[in-house]
Amino acid sequence: MECLLNIESKVNDKQIQSVDFFISRILLPNKITQKIHVWITSGEIKNIAMIRAFLLQSNIYIIAFSLNNMVTLENALNTWFQLCVKNAKQTNAYYYFLGTMGDLERKCPKYNEIINQINEKCSEYKVAVFGSKNAHPIKGIRQSEKWNDDHIIEFATKRLPQNVYYSECSATENLGMDRSMSIFTKLIMSAMDIQDKANGIVKVTEQPASQQPQLQSTQDKRPSAKMEIQQQPQEQQEKMCCNIF
Repeated sequence: MECLLNIESKVNDKQIQSVDFFISRILLPNKITQKIHVWITSGEIKNIAMIRAFLLQSNIYIIAFSLNNMVTLENALNTWFQLCVKNAKQTNAYYYFLGTMGDLERKCPKYNEIINQINEKCSEYKVAVFGSKNAHPIKGIRQSEKWNDDHIIEFATKRLPQNVYYSECSATENLGMDRSMSIFTKLIMSAMDIQDKANGIVKVTEQPASQQPQLQSTQDKRPSAKMEIQQQPQEQQEKMCCNIF
């Protein structure tokens, strides 16, 4: 988890013997620091009363579970998600489910089946849904996706609520971790942007580089056809990876 978030985490209470969660801060690419609550499920839930005390006001709740252990998924859906929804003081909270895949055999259902189960729990717990249900307001951000070790995307057949996310990533270092961390930070930044718009905060963005005047020498006026051919597959790949469901 620390590798995925690119952070160092600290437990905020010395009395906790079994760490099932931590509260930390991450520095996003836009230089904004965001406080997040991370919930890591384990095979056995302990100290529910103590843990409930740490369900403080937060914009983003992250619930991580192991795809190699079915019990952790059940805990994530039946215990942690329910506690987060019940105790969240803000009705516009974001819930991010993160399934991590280790070297062992996968024990949890397939990607789309997990999304269906999350949707069922959203209805059961009456998760407050806000924003547009048809399209994501931030272009280039997907709510659900899966990266495998070959960086192939599996699209979800059923869309999650606007403020609920699910993604899978490799728990083994150097196996898709960079891409997993990239989409993870994009989803968090998207949630923050939506919240800022809801609060009437307008951000001043820089002028795109394509619209900025550029000085060219006489030798650089004509684009290189060879370079365009080489760049086209990468551009198409990036566009494909940024399409919205």
